[in-house]
Amino acid sequence: MSIGIRFSSLYFRLGFSGLGFAILALISIAAGSVSGQKIDDSFTYFRADAINGPNNTYRWNLIPEINIPGAAKGSPLRIVLKQNGKEVYSHTCNLAGETGTQTQACVPRNNSIAETGLFNVEVFLNDKLLRTYKIDIRKTTKQNNRRPEFYIQRHADAAVAYLSKSIANVLVLNMVFSPVEDYGKTFGYNIALKCTANGSPIVFGDKLTNFKQAANKVTSGFTEIRDPKAGILRDTIRFDQMAIQLPLTMGPVNISFAPGRGWPDAAKTPGKWQCDMYGEKTNGVFRTFRFEVAGGTVIPHPEQHSGNVNLDKDKWLIDLEIPKGGSEIDKRLLPSPNAGLFFGIPWSTAEGKAMAGRMSKKGEAFPN
Repeated sequence: MSIGIRFSSLYFRLGFSGLGFAILALISIAAGSVSGQKIDDSFTYFRADAINGPNNTYRWNLIPEINIPGAAKGSPLRIVLKQNGKEVYSHTCNLAGETGTQTQACVPRNNSIAETGLFNVEVFLNDKLLRTYKIDIRKTTKQNNRRPEFYIQRHADAAVAYLSKSIANVLVLNMVFSPVEDYGKTFGYNIALKCTANGSPIVFGDKLTNFKQAANKVTSGFTEIRDPKAGILRDTIRFDQMAIQLPLTMGPVNISFAPGRGWPDAAKTPGKWQCDMYGEKTNGVFRTFRFEVAGGTVIPHPEQHSGNVNLDKDKWLIDLEIPKGGSEIDKRLLPSPNAGLFFGIPWSTAEGKAMAGRMSKKGEAFPN
């Protein structure tokens, strides 16, 4: 039996008005919590904020979002950008935010960057190097006498997905993709989820759930194309980070935070799960994801289990498959098995490399 997943009208309009990973954890065999000296890679997010530079030039600021669970509140965090081994940017700020372990307004407005291309992002806590990420900064063309946009391309992260458990014990699927405009006209705004566990179909109760943007984590830009006949056209590139609330729980629903919906409790069905997501209008497959449940929890993917990437408590890297040739929602897909995951962390396991390698190519990777 399938269930309809409704797109939240708050976040979705015709053509995706905007949507929007990295991981940290002191990882035990069952994916334990992070203990203060590892970044939650699934929380990490970088954005390039365009600004006007001197003499009619254009520059950008790095906007980082980093969380170090268990770190001493207010600890100094330093971010260093290097290009071809040369330092081009450095900034220190104290961890803050609601938990006291996150970056907050960690941007020196007088220290913008002119260069584009590939960068290493080194993250230090108390002068100890915790993680090196890699970002690829791209620049769009100038738009109607306005400044161009800078963006960080995330094609490699399209191969990655992880499950997280909400405070209500509801499972959420997290992923990144580059969508087409006006997808709803053909694919639909509602999708259907069909799951099996150990080959047996899962029967869902309440059909209401939603498919929405993840905390404003959207990377976007557009390039103008000047055509003598058509005039000025616009080619948009966007990477949307999604948090898809599933009609599944891991443990009983905590009705203090969410109403009881009669959703299946995956913790009570150990074994291998597979779920397919379909468009309501075309019945085309959007994504397939797989995970295994044992001992009342999700078994983390080998990339997480090995400690190569770190996820905080109640987050599990899982197996993701994109339909061959891409789904109707996908505008751009670029196989990037050597670019890594979560902003360029190199894959370390055969399972991870296989997951990244089976992505198809679709569309033009970057606007001209």
